[in-house]
Amino acid sequence: MAKDGEEEVADGGSVMGRYELAPGIHIAASSKAELNQRSNEKVCFDEYMKKHSWSKKVGNALRNLIPTRNSKWKESSYLPSSNAGFLSFISSSWLSPLMWKAYRREITTEDTWDLSNEDRAKYNAAFLLHIWENELKLRGSANASLVRAVWRFSRTRVILAIVLMICTNFFQFIGPAWVQNELLLFIENESEPQSKGLMLVGALFVSQLLRTLCYNAVWIVGYHTAIRVMGSLQFIIYQKLLKLKSPNDHLLGKVVNMCTNDQERLCKAIATGVMIIGVSSGMRDDSTQLNGELKDSVSGGKEACMMMNDGKGKEAWDTAYYIWSTCNVTVLNDIFILCFWAMGIAWEFHSHCLYTCHYVRRIEHMKLRLAFFLQSFGATLMQSSSTAATVVTLLGYTLSGNSLHPTDAFALFSVFNVVRFSMGRLPYAIRCLGEAKVCLHRIKEYLDGPEFTSSYDKVLSPELAIELVESTFAWEGTYDAFKGRTEKGKKFIEEIASQNNANTLTTVLHDLSLKVEKGSLLGVCGGVGSGKSSLLSSLVGELRLLEGKMRIMAGEIGYVSQQAWIFNDSLRENILFGLPYHKMRYQATIEACALSRDLKLLSNGDLTEVGENGFNLSGGQKQRINLARAVYSNREIYLLDDPLSAVDAKVALHIFQHCIRGPKALLREKTVVLATHSTMALRECDLVVVLKDGSIVERGPPAKLSEMEDGKYAMIMKEHLINGIPKNPENPEKKESLATEEHPIDLNFVQHVIKENYTPKAVKKPFRKYLKMCGGYCISIISASTMVLFSILRLFNSIWLQIWLDAGNGNNFQLLSGVESELENENNASLPELRDWSSPHMETMAEGHSGLVGDNPEQWLYQTVYGSLLAALLFSGFLKSFLTATLLMRGSRTLHDKLLNAVLRKPVVVLDQVESGLLLSLFSKDMDEVDGRFPYFLEVVWQGLVLASLQIILVCVIFPMFTIALFFIGAMIFLMDIRMSKAVTQVKRVSCALQSPVVNFLSSTVSGLSLIRIYEQQAVFKERFEAYVNRNLSGDILFCLATCWFTLRMEIVAIVAVIVTALIAVLTRGSVTPAEAGNALSCIFVCGTFIATFMRFKSEMQARFTSVERIMEYMEGPTEAEGGFLNVPQVWPEQGSIKMENVCLRYGPGKPLVLKDICMEVHPAEKIGIVGRTGAGKTSVIAAMMRLVELDSGRVTVDGIDISQIGLLELRSAIAVIPQDPVLFAGTLRHNLDPFDEHSDDQLWYTLEKSNLKDKVMKDERGLMMVVEADGDNFSVGEKQLLCLARALLRRRKILLLDEATASVDVMTDRQIQLTLSEAFSHCTVFTIAHRLDTVLSYDRIIVLDEGKILEFDRPEVLSQKEDSIFRSMLDAR
Repeated sequence: MAKDGEEEVADGGSVMGRYELAPGIHIAASSKAELNQRSNEKVCFDEYMKKHSWSKKVGNALRNLIPTRNSKWKESSYLPSSNAGFLSFISSSWLSPLMWKAYRREITTEDTWDLSNEDRAKYNAAFLLHIWENELKLRGSANASLVRAVWRFSRTRVILAIVLMICTNFFQFIGPAWVQNELLLFIENESEPQSKGLMLVGALFVSQLLRTLCYNAVWIVGYHTAIRVMGSLQFIIYQKLLKLKSPNDHLLGKVVNMCTNDQERLCKAIATGVMIIGVSSGMRDDSTQLNGELKDSVSGGKEACMMMNDGKGKEAWDTAYYIWSTCNVTVLNDIFILCFWAMGIAWEFHSHCLYTCHYVRRIEHMKLRLAFFLQSFGATLMQSSSTAATVVTLLGYTLSGNSLHPTDAFALFSVFNVVRFSMGRLPYAIRCLGEAKVCLHRIKEYLDGPEFTSSYDKVLSPELAIELVESTFAWEGTYDAFKGRTEKGKKFIEEIASQNNANTLTTVLHDLSLKVEKGSLLGVCGGVGSGKSSLLSSLVGELRLLEGKMRIMAGEIGYVSQQAWIFNDSLRENILFGLPYHKMRYQATIEACALSRDLKLLSNGDLTEVGENGFNLSGGQKQRINLARAVYSNREIYLLDDPLSAVDAKVALHIFQHCIRGPKALLREKTVVLATHSTMALRECDLVVVLKDGSIVERGPPAKLSEMEDGKYAMIMKEHLINGIPKNPENPEKKESLATEEHPIDLNFVQHVIKENYTPKAVKKPFRKYLKMCGGYCISIISASTMVLFSILRLFNSIWLQIWLDAGNGNNFQLLSGVESELENENNASLPELRDWSSPHMETMAEGHSGLVGDNPEQWLYQTVYGSLLAALLFSGFLKSFLTATLLMRGSRTLHDKLLNAVLRKPVVVLDQVESGLLLSLFSKDMDEVDGRFPYFLEVVWQGLVLASLQIILVCVIFPMFTIALFFIGAMIFLMDIRMSKAVTQVKRVSCALQSPVVNFLSSTVSGLSLIRIYEQQAVFKERFEAYVNRNLSGDILFCLATCWFTLRMEIVAIVAVIVTALIAVLTRGSVTPAEAGNALSCIFVCGTFIATFMRFKSEMQARFTSVERIMEYMEGPTEAEGGFLNVPQVWPEQGSIKMENVCLRYGPGKPLVLKDICMEVHPAEKIGIVGRTGAGKTSVIAAMMRLVELDSGRVTVDGIDISQIGLLELRSAIAVIPQDPVLFAGTLRHNLDPFDEHSDDQLWYTLEKSNLKDKVMKDERGLMMVVEADGDNFSVGEKQLLCLARALLRRRKILLLDEATASVDVMTDRQIQLTLSEAFSHCTVFTIAHRLDTVLSYDRIIVLDEGKILEFDRPEVLSQKEDSIFRSMLDAR
């Protein structure tokens, strides 16, 4: 192996300097030092300032104003928007090729562009972090505002968006407020030349086109700003994650939430927040016009409009807090992890998990329904605001004795619609800003969290590597006392909610004094929970040093954790871990860690991709890769936390002799601290320390400690029946042959290690299924009918106004009599004296029109009906909101529950192929879409569709010629909608696909954070994370800009509809009354203004419906069978006999068999041990018994009943399993042992005593209510296995399956556990998988497995006496 400073050559013949950031994503760097330098925050900030100087930023911005640019953006891999010309930028035409490609075929993540350098996360994060640090220095942590920092970061672009928004409102005001008014006057005065009308139509076209372009530019600028903020915040969050003290599953839930749901809200807030500024300008312009038309009478209408929208704004703000007051996503994450484990391990926990999840969801559902109702009713008030304002204004105007004219009335109506358009954006903008404020507050609290700091001194004597002087260490936690016990679901939630309240310190190591010489091998042993893993964790700085001193030699530390950490990448990259590839060192590492044979069996060798957390590897394979990573790193000090317990005896011997200590061992000259239960390894150590209750009770050379008859070490050695490594110096060849013997082929490794992603099939008719989940077609129709009623009442309001105005003074028609009025002429005799004949309107009436509405004797009736329509409108809106909220939230809850049930019913083969990042994304990001965003868009789209349809019908009734134009316009909209919506949906799918790798990488980082810090790979992982984030942001902005691209083109079609209507009104002047023309123009203006927003929302609704489709896709995949054909007896199994007949098992169609013709018959109460090398198929036997995977052929019977013919609930409830990887969940100890409170405290204490945990629990003042942290982090691995044993003791089943359940406990505890099992399960059938052969030597029979076949099956004393027995050779190799 090459020493430091020597360059070893890779296959290509040159020193490798390409660091893999993600699969297929690399970065060139000559050394790790250069990579660290590039990730330095100050360096990133300096580079940012060089690239983003004021002159360069202004220059780039001005270049975007060039109408067309002859750039090569079409051939570039970067997002073209920044280099496109002005016309291409504002119209998003650079996106057209991708959109047409998306329509013709499905696009993939490979079709997306990379972000430009200006938009990348790392450099923007450096600038934002610089602003944030200045904010902290200026105001202190307590008063610093992340909102203020984000504003300073993005204010230039936001100000530009505000200017564009003001222009949008100005052009929006020009059309209905001035042009429409002039058009009505033109229609009323037939003496005006036709050219004037055409010029007004042209002015209308220009104003509407400019409004559309400015409005589209607002969104484009906003989205570009948003991705810079989103990328910088995500990078800062990840950067903070690498510095945090105590990461756990709760932290993972928070980080995932901040990097997914929070980012979505921030994006919307930045893109829509400028609308608040635009509202003030729009209101000012509109108020000017209103005051000019009806003077003081309009003040009441404005106040009504403002009041209704202010209420909506307050409700929207409250809605944000309602949404975020729901149960934290981390609770669901913890429960989901538990359910995932409980599916095949402890079936009682399955129903408990469902109960708890449903309880959490019920609470969340209640708050979501209230929030959605407030949002929906607020939207109703907003939509009714223009109607209410018009009603209040006109009633006030007419009741005060004034007479109303159609020109004024419908100009007023149109202007109030413009006001509504301006005010209508306000609630949504306030809601988004409110949510963003909460998000930034959460991120700020996260950034204020304590950071990891090293607590050791690197100055010590030259001959020492490690020195502890009266050192006391403690674990840091974030858990507080629990609130007490209530009902099951509520208790669990309160237990979780009471966490994160205060930091606590739990002292685990006391008064340690230790000296470790350079190049020595220190063995650490002791009972379960004695502090072995804590000692190693303290040496790497994960524990807080409370007292004393700790000195460690200057140099790097290599660490092998007890629970191996594997991340989703190639097997080689898991070993290299960011280091350059050196062929000689790499090959030596592979050989020393016994991986050579395994790699030869792989089609892609070490380039084969392994699954997340190594799910497709056995425990031994993961641990060997974990060890290889440390060995390849070539450190000075190695801390090995029981790496030999996960492998069989032969492999353990090979690893010890070739890797740890031996003539050719790679670590023979290194300082090694080995925590182990293996007496083989302890005998070869230079120094051994024995721990008990966190203190050193013995220390010294192993030979000396063996002479202390009453010592702990001596007692450990006496527990072994056979001595460890053979001491036969006369025959070294025999010793070597044991180590170099060819390992059997590991087919289990081969078949699983090739990663395959589960791709669900597309769901047929998903919207129909969604409606059924919402309550069925009948309830959906009733809810839709309320929307239709609301729209009809809203439209009838304008129709009634038209009828009122057309009735005039009532001479032509009276409602009550239904005939022409015979009013005496005297009634109008005083008309010249009461009216101002200088008004042009009065001149028109003098020429023979229907007179003034103020003179109508039935005006009270018109006023009464007009006011009553407003009350009916509000009542129907309330009813609509209530039914819609109930309906859609029921669908959301049903979808969530069905997804949870479906995931828990997935076969293990399918779950193995699904990344946890995808599942987390389904339950967080996609469910967030289903809970809040999709219902909002669905309601708005359906409401808008009904209203637009009714208004267009009204226009066709008034102007029949418009029907011809409507046919062509409708066909154009239909065709464009089909093509463009499909393209937008495709882009959304790509965006969702790019989200999962980010979540996946966050989960992997939290799991391996300590190793990342120890190996100093923060820079590499930051680069990898940035690569994932940049790709995700690229997908996000493509989706956002695709909606802009789609909306702009639909708005142009809407402008055509408005212009056609105006042309018809001009060309057919005199065929309709001014009131009818005003009504038609007002309606088409509303449609033209809203249709673009409607189509945008429709496009987003369809795109966001992909979340519903994704959930349904994973709901409708393959599931495990539930019911069976046979009914088992009430007490089953009664005896516990098991028979396997020609059992063959494979993990999926086309995969190799992992169990081959297994035949065995186990008698009742028989104890069976299963042994074999790593990957021989031992765990597959348990999978066959539990039906985690259905058999390929053969059958398994229990007490004569074929288990394939009964339900899974009956089967798994009848079998107790202690898994290889113990799992605990956050809560109390009692809740972990007895979730349904079925057992008394005395029974629990008795079980803990039999499991050797009573002493530990009694030391905690809370006893059975002691805290269990997330994943049981406050328990050692051995203690967690003992807790799983306690569960099994409580269940008292006739069949017990143990999968390496005692691998992490010491020999003495293992012996005690076996005695407990022999007593408590003396009448039960027991299967035990073990690498530690002493565990099963006392069993009735032993099964030796290899390559999925039973090679030996007999009593242990018989097998140990056969010279050619494989079992005997395994005993000799111990």
